[in-house]
Parts: sequence; C-alpha cells; structure tokens
Amino acid sequence: MNVIGFDISKDTIDVTLLRNSGQVDYIKIANACEGFEKLNDWIRSKRIRKISISMEATGIYYEEAADYFSAIYQVFVINPLKIKEYSKSQFSHTKTDKADSRLIAEYTKRHLDKLTPFK
Repeated sequence: MNVIGFDISKDTIDVTLLRNSGQVDYIKIANACEGFEKLNDWIRSKRIRKISISMEATGIYYEEAADYFSAIYQVFVINPLKIKEYSKSQFSHTKTDKADSRLIAEYTKRHLDKLTPFK
C-alpha cells in the first residue's frame, strides 16, 4: 500500500509519500482548501491508485484536512503518543516537520492492519 504521512501545523502540512516501490516523495502545502487541492493534483500526477493518508490528532489543526481527504481516500488519525513511542523505538532523534511526516507514514505502513479509518 502507498502511504502518505501528514505533519500538520496551524498554517502548513508537510507531506511524505512512501510508495510501494520504495521511492519517497515530499511536498509542503498550506493547511487550507487551496493546499488540499494542490496536494490532490500532486497525488494524481504520481498516478497512484491505492493510497492511505495518516496524520496525528494535533489540536484542531488536523480536522479540516481529515474531513477533506476522508471523502476521497482512506484516512487514519493517530494518537500523537503512539507516534512518539514509535519514534523512540526507531531511535529517531531528528525533530523536523519533514522527518515527522515520514515517521508518521512509516508508522502507518507498518501498522496499517491495526489502524481504524477516520469517519
């Protein structure tokens, strides 16, 4: 399964795409409707059919993105504590938004069968 991880802040979303082939792609978008549309176009340009999107439940900042993308793709909203513990288990010390979006995507890819889709 191709997986996208979102690291969401008030104004932006860092997005990492992990493809089945092992290729990794990255883009940064606005945390607003125009950013969501830009990302949707970007995903379509990659010609990917099956995809899951995951993000942390970060305050209220994830809600609009989760609502928008769950109408199109399978979306998972993950407890931030699970990502924090996963980061420790991977000995990840890099703390950037780009690195966090990749970590969220890797967590999703590894635990996809145990996650509950967002509704």
